[in-house]
Amino acid sequence: MHSTALFVLILVCRYELGSGEDEREYDQSRTLADMRKLMEETSATLRVYQQKTESLMSVVTKQERELQALQADVARLSSEECGERDSEGNKHDPKRVSEVNGTSSSVAFYAQLSADQSNFGTHQTIIFDRVRTNIGSAYNHDDGVFTAPFPGVYIFFWTTINRDNSHMQTELVVNGSQFGRVWADSGNHADYTMASNMVVVTLAAGSTVWIRSDTGHSGFTSGQNFATFSGWLLQNI
Repeated sequence: MHSTALFVLILVCRYELGSGEDEREYDQSRTLADMRKLMEETSATLRVYQQKTESLMSVVTKQERELQALQADVARLSSEECGERDSEGNKHDPKRVSEVNGTSSSVAFYAQLSADQSNFGTHQTIIFDRVRTNIGSAYNHDDGVFTAPFPGVYIFFWTTINRDNSHMQTELVVNGSQFGRVWADSGNHADYTMASNMVVVTLAAGSTVWIRSDTGHSGFTSGQNFATFSGWLLQNI
């Protein structure tokens, strides 16, 4: 009887031990499966976020490029339409500055009559032979003629001087026609007289300008660098 009871007790213990081991193995297997599933879900979520991040970075890069292009357009338009201002707040038009600095606007000359001239005839060219300034090389000191290299508005200024008891009427000529006149008169007194005039004229490229004697003169004008002829381009057209 005692032997039978002991045998039954041993069987029960072995059953319980076996059942506990099976449960632990089951729990461990289930835990590993849950961990693998969680890792797979986490990896999938990370992949989704990575794709979204890459997409957003692409959008940001595109927007940065568009912003840079817009900023460049704004700067160009501001420069062209409004001009730039210096440290004193003065406005400068880059296009106009470019024209002034370029050869298209670099036209100016200044010449003097180095010696007295006599025995003038009517409509005889006065050649201002001593050239002090000739930007653009438009003035010819050999014949006294200025040739406009570009169409535009030009300014010309000339001065003549006469000594005792002489007089000289001169005129500025544009393409063969009188455009301005001046009279220096010392005819009735023993001293020197100077006379000057300035004209503003629109010229086409190739137009010619010079100073010549008019009909009223005594055949003499003083030089010695007092008599001068100058001109410059005011504005391109």
